[in-house]
Amino acid sequence: MLHFEVIMQFALKRPRKLTLLSFCLVLQLFCASSFANGSKNVLFIVSKDTADYIKIVDLIKDDLDQKRQKITFNTVQKDVGDRVDKAMEKADLIVTLGSGAAEIAVAKKTGKRLVASLITESAFIALAEQHYGSTSKALASGISVIVLDQPLQRRIELASILLPKSKNVGLMLGPSAQSKQAQFGRTLKNAGMNPHIFTIGPSDNPIHKIDPVMKGSDVFIPIADSHLLNVTTAKWILQLSYRYRVAVIGYSANYVNAGALASVFSSPEDVARQTSEVIQALYKGGAEYQLYPPKYCTVKFNKTVAWHLGLQVDKGLSKYQDQCGL
Repeated sequence: MLHFEVIMQFALKRPRKLTLLSFCLVLQLFCASSFANGSKNVLFIVSKDTADYIKIVDLIKDDLDQKRQKITFNTVQKDVGDRVDKAMEKADLIVTLGSGAAEIAVAKKTGKRLVASLITESAFIALAEQHYGSTSKALASGISVIVLDQPLQRRIELASILLPKSKNVGLMLGPSAQSKQAQFGRTLKNAGMNPHIFTIGPSDNPIHKIDPVMKGSDVFIPIADSHLLNVTTAKWILQLSYRYRVAVIGYSANYVNAGALASVFSSPEDVARQTSEVIQALYKGGAEYQLYPPKYCTVKFNKTVAWHLGLQVDKGLSKYQDQCGL
């Protein structure tokens, strides 16, 4: 308690200058110190009781056990009501998997250390603004976020390996990514490509938006958005890509299974590995509360689609798979 008393004495000497954000930072400093040196009870809140979620939890547990961390674990699903509240009261660290679980924990404002994983950047920003007023205030309260959104640069690099002669890139943005249109355009131009970027919303006719861009592209890259928009547009993207023989670089394993040439995405192993690293850093007192982009990634390739497009995969793809995210 000595650290807390010293910090609060310092804070109370400056009541007029102590804003809400600065108070959160002071509280964060105290909590980080006690958290790193205190007991280690980790609570996992999962959005769904499915194989992938359980696999991530098990991988994190195994990794922390191998590092000889003295940690006790508890896992609950977000929809178990009072059990979630009671479990959060006993936890030193809360780890959420999925946006639904993150929403439960962020809304509670428990003051406990929180790692939100398996969530898109746009989903977390929406939660932060709703419950804290801004992303910076949410992070200052002691939240670390590991986002799912793979950098566009990784998909551009993969497209360059698979289609070295490609120049015209069709890029589809939903509502959550429209603010990054200029940034994405610069990224494509810096890679020596011609961007053909368009935006699409829930009320738009997908085929009217996608068809003209697909027709004039060498490669097409959809950016993930809401589940409804993703499902609605994927059908037309893959049908038109087959018609015009245009390669699609997707953002999930399912996209490749459905007919995309390749995807770069965060696998359960990738998510678990980075989440475990952030947890260990928090316990050592060396981690910052921030938005972490995906450190690791996985590549999936569809050989049947490559045959349809007349592509031959060289050693570059194997090299990319080996080095992806490292």
